[in-house]
Amino acid sequence: MTRKLCILLFSVVIIQSVNPYTINISIQSKYQEPPSQLVGCAYHEVTTDSAAVTCSAGSTSEKLTPTYHIEVREGNTVILTKNSSKPRFNLSTLSPGRDYVLAMYASHQKGRGKETTLLLRTPTPKAEEVAPERVSINFKFHLKG
Repeated sequence: MTRKLCILLFSVVIIQSVNPYTINISIQSKYQEPPSQLVGCAYHEVTTDSAAVTCSAGSTSEKLTPTYHIEVREGNTVILTKNSSKPRFNLSTLSPGRDYVLAMYASHQKGRGKETTLLLRTPTPKAEEVAPERVSINFKFHLKG
């Protein structure tokens, strides 16, 4: 059984008639449901400075078009945010050998869905990828004699 969180908002209008003992109350209710939580999120094509992230939209019967968001956090600091019309993101400008928290969610005019999070560690480059194969060194000797 699936439960959906609904936020019920009431707009109450009170109109007092000529008779002070009679009050007419008009109540309008409107159900508002935030977007579904993203599911099946995964990262792939991870390099030392980039990654791709894909998710699937959760089950929904919403008529509103969602926008998908990702926040890349390092510790408590958000270092990158992206928005997309599809739950797919290409991340760049990451640093090698770092731990990141990826927080993805959907939003629309009526609210924001729950976050789905992943932990990502970018690989550290191998020494041969960083250091040149040959290093030329020029020595000059001055002999006094």
